Amino acid sequence: MQLRVFSKLFRFFPQCAYNAYGNLVTAATARCTRATRFAISILLAVPLGASMIITGIASTESCLVFNQANQTNQTSSIFLPGEDQVRIPAWLMVTGAVLLTSPAVYFVYDKCWKSGEADPVFQRGAKFLVISYLLCGLILSVVGFVWVFGAHLDSVCGAESFAYRFAVFALITMNIVMDVWICYKICVVLYWAFLSDD
Repeated sequence: MQLRVFSKLFRFFPQCAYNAYGNLVTAATARCTRATRFAISILLAVPLGASMIITGIASTESCLVFNQANQTNQTSSIFLPGEDQVRIPAWLMVTGAVLLTSPAVYFVYDKCWKSGEADPVFQRGAKFLVISYLLCGLILSVVGFVWVFGAHLDSVCGAESFAYRFAVFALITMNIVMDVWICYKICVVLYWAFLSDD
């Protein structure tokens, strides 16, 4: 249904749609070379990943502080005493380390899988690496949301701590970057589907 609406809209206003949307997507795609995309991935991943690791390391000791009473009452838990306090720093360190590898994974994707320049064996390896990396990112994202927002009421590493606030900032920043990238890819696909002369 939506495709029919878009098709009819573009038939009624083909020149307007082609000039405005088409020129924008064409210019963005032409300027976005492999070097540009790699530089963007470095500029986004390295500062955020490094700051996540540094914040995780710095906040580990402060989040380990817990009451002796809390330690004795937690014996029925499946977690070790104080383990729930280090979830945010642990998540920050692991996710930051994974985020630091994203430019390399993106380069492998762009060079070996997307372009089709590599041997079939390398293409399959690149495909496996990229899909595994994306699944790992999805798992870390879900774990991050559960652990970070689950610690909101924690007395030591809760909403008042820097580690919590930075973890919320990191989660939101990563989701905004992913959403912008997905929207860009959707725009490119729509351009190819409806407006491209090819």
